[in-house]
This record gives sequence, C-alpha cells and structure tokens, in this order.
Amino acid sequence: MPELSLQERLQPSLLDRLTDDHPEERTEPPANHFLSVQQLRRFVQRDIGWLFNACNMEKAVSGYDEVERSVLNFGIPDLAGFTVSSLDIGVLEAAIRTALERYEPRLIRHSIRLHAELDPESMNHNTLILHIACDLWAQPAPLELVLRTALDFESGNVAVSDVSARS
Repeated sequence: MPELSLQERLQPSLLDRLTDDHPEERTEPPANHFLSVQQLRRFVQRDIGWLFNACNMEKAVSGYDEVERSVLNFGIPDLAGFTVSSLDIGVLEAAIRTALERYEPRLIRHSIRLHAELDPESMNHNTLILHIACDLWAQPAPLELVLRTALDFESGNVAVSDVSARS
C-alpha cells in the first residue's frame, strides 16, 4: 500500500495543534504533526467528553437560529437534578445527536447511531447508559468508533469510554 500524502494523514484538531505541550522547546517535533489511529480515537473520545460535560444555553437562545447552531450553544442540556424516569429518552437522544453533528466534525454524520440502555438490572434512577456507534473520518478508510457514556443525573457529569473492538 502506498504511503499517504501529507493531506491524507490524520492531523490533530486545531485546538491540539495550538496547544504547546512543551513550551520549553522552540519547535514541535515532526511526529507531533500527525496522529496515530489510537491517538485520534483518544482525542475524539476526550473531545466528546468535553462536549457532553458542557451545558448548552438551549432555553436562552431558543428562537435565535444562528445562535442555536453556534459555538455559544456548545454542549448538551443540563441533566443535573433529573431522574431517568422523568426524562423523555427520545428527546435526550435527539439533543445528543444534534450536539455531535454540530460540534464533532470528525464523525461521519449519517453514521451516528444512539441506543439508551434501558435494562432495569444495569441502571439506577440516577444514571443512564447511552451507547454511541459511528464512523470516524480517517484515511484510507473510516474507523468504527463505539462509545459508552454514563450520564449521572445526580451530579450532571458524563463519563465517556471507548469500547470499540480492537483488531
């Protein structure tokens, strides 16, 4: 298989390129200019965790379409104080899908699949497990990404873990 061109290699996100992990060094090593598949997965998982742990301003920006779609509305609805039984799971899944489509461009939009784990044995009234399966943009072919998210309604925190099958 021929080596990928510079444009085809996996590059860090803009935030990661602008973050100086070693300020004492004058230049970044060339190895930091590109990502491995494992690094890409880890960075996307981290960024989705940041997205899910940020509360958007859905009520304050309602009716302002441009603001609703802007970075000012980054995050998902505030979940603190709810119980699983008091939520419409379909509405929550739609809000999470919208957040992923708006703020995580490395995911292939039409591939995003969400599934709430509603098994009473594996959940309690304060935590909901949500599985997210999608394709992650990569060269030469997309990568499957499967995430398990634990939404804690008591604290409002969301834990995201990568449960993708490794080959």
